Amino acid sequence: MNNEIIEISAKVEEKIMELKKLNEQNVRLKGVCNIQLSYYQSQLKEISEKFEEKKREIEFEIAANLDIMIEKGLELESTKTQRKFKSISGDVIIKNTTKVINKNEDELLDFLKKTRPEYVKKEVIESINWRDYKKTLSFDREGNVIDGNGRPVTGIRVDTKPEVLTIELK
Repeated sequence: MNNEIIEISAKVEEKIMELKKLNEQNVRLKGVCNIQLSYYQSQLKEISEKFEEKKREIEFEIAANLDIMIEKGLELESTKTQRKFKSISGDVIIKNTTKVINKNEDELLDFLKKTRPEYVKKEVIESINWRDYKKTLSFDREGNVIDGNGRPVTGIRVDTKPEVLTIELK
């Protein structure tokens, strides 16, 4: 090997070592940050749990006091879906109970197929069998995509990926 190649090779080796040190530093700093992040996440969780607990206690007290006032004759503004108590500091809204429908799609579909087929939508989904179709394609001299019958294909664009340099550290 000539001296110039040896010098360039030494520079590449030096840069690989620099990259290796940088990688080690990155791993160490991520570890430190993850430890700190874990600590702050646990603190945040604890604060949030205390907040939610205190909030539930206050809401329970408000509801209990509201019940007492209603027993003593307080009339609330009412609509079909809710009742409202207005105060200077804010409104207390009591949502009326509602029915929530939870359905098992597969079970319901089977039931409707047998009993009420008019409520079953039939949908046809068209898609391309790409695995088989791409085997029939080729390229002309200009780089256009040609199908198995020699016709140009629309709807396909050919892009070239750039070369990628990968350095594996040992």
